[in-house]
This record gives sequence, C-alpha cells and structure tokens, in this order.
Amino acid sequence: MDDLVPFESPKLLINGVRQRIPGFDQDCRDFLASCPKEIVYRKDPATREEFASIRFGSRMPGRLRVEATHCVTDLRHSLDQAVCDAAIELGRKDTKGVYFPFGRTAADLDREVVARCKGVDASLVAHIRGLNAHQGGDDELYAFGSLAGPIKHQRILQITTDLNSMGMGGPNFRMRGPAETYVRWSDLRNEMEFARTGPGGHINADTEFGLYVGLGTGAPLNGVATAVFARMVDKFERIVVDIEAETIRILDSRGA
Repeated sequence: MDDLVPFESPKLLINGVRQRIPGFDQDCRDFLASCPKEIVYRKDPATREEFASIRFGSRMPGRLRVEATHCVTDLRHSLDQAVCDAAIELGRKDTKGVYFPFGRTAADLDREVVARCKGVDASLVAHIRGLNAHQGGDDELYAFGSLAGPIKHQRILQITTDLNSMGMGGPNFRMRGPAETYVRWSDLRNEMEFARTGPGGHINADTEFGLYVGLGTGAPLNGVATAVFARMVDKFERIVVDIEAETIRILDSRGA
C-alpha cells in the first residue's frame, strides 16, 4: 500500500536536496582549499600569443559530481511527481507517460505539453504551460530542468572564478599589449585558462583568485553551485506548492 499523501513525495525530494546543500558546500570549499594550484604561462610559437592558466594538482572528486547529479535529478523528478499526483487527483487513471514539460522554445514547449500531459485536466495543463519552462520564458527553470538529460554524458561541475576578484590592474596582476580575460577549462591539462595577450604582450598574474565550484552550464546558472541549488530548491518548491494549490482549486470548482 502507498502510504504517501498526494504531493508528499515531491516535497520529500525537495527537502532532501535542501538538507544536502550545506554538506556539499563544505565539501567544495574543502577541495578548493586543499587542492594544489600554480599559475602557468605558455606561448603559441605560431601566433606569438601568451596564455595564462591556473593548473590544479588534483581533479575534482567524483563524489562531488555524483552529489550534484543527485541534486539536479531529484529536483527535476519532484516536478514530474507533482504533475503525476495532480493528474491522479483530477481523475487520470494512471501516470503513464506523464511528465513536467520543458521545451527549448515556446513552440517546443507546446509540443511537449501535448506529449507529456495527455489525459491531464485541461485547466491544470494550462497552469503548467503558464510556467513557461522554455528559453525566452523562465530561462533559469528551463536551463536547470534541462540538465537532467545531458548530465548523463557531460560534466555537471567545473572550477571557475569571478574575474572581478582577480585584482586586475593591481601590482601583482599586469598585462601588456592587446589582452583579454575569460574563463576556459581544459580537461586535458586540468587547467583553467583565464587570460591571453596578443603578439608582443606579456602577462604577470601573481595574484589571488576567488575560485569556486560552479555548474558547468553557463548563463543563466552562473555562480557558486550551492547558491544555484539553494535558489532552485526554493523555485521548485514554489512550483510544487502552486500545482498542489491549483489542483485543490480545480477540485473545489467541481464541487468535489
């Protein structure tokens, strides 16, 4: 017998992620503090460009990637479960083929709504469609929710830095000639390339870096991974509670 009340399971998943965030955050901090680092420079003999990178003496622990993957998939599953619970409460006989829809574009989302919400109460479907889980709608929701598929074969975490924290222009960070700063990760070298100069230029980057572990996805999920997870826990919880409230509203309107 299933002893879970409607919408209890997705809330348990969300709360589980919330409880794991502090430990995950500390593990990320411990890794960055203990990992050996050095600034390395290289020149391209063909273009005469000079590049500067931070080389890390240790690779990111696999357990951090596993934990991050669990956070992403558990939050994604919470939305699927919320839609399934609502569908059953509103009269669908089973939850086969029912999922929370995401779409790359608004048109893609419309197609996903049709495919993923068959037989679900039309008013609830309209409510879910109105959450705009697509690019150009709720970009953050779409970007985070879409991670659940790609993380099967992509790196979900990467070490990165806030370029504004590097003290550029100070006595220990100097670049001469045409130059730019950026962040580019190299798995082969276990390095984070962060600056280049054109021919004849030179870099001196003896400075401190505000390093952090971020989600390897770019905008709109930039920033410390744990901060993104905390923000998304709140967002996904609001969505689940809203779906529950809409389900109750629909049932009340039927006189149920």
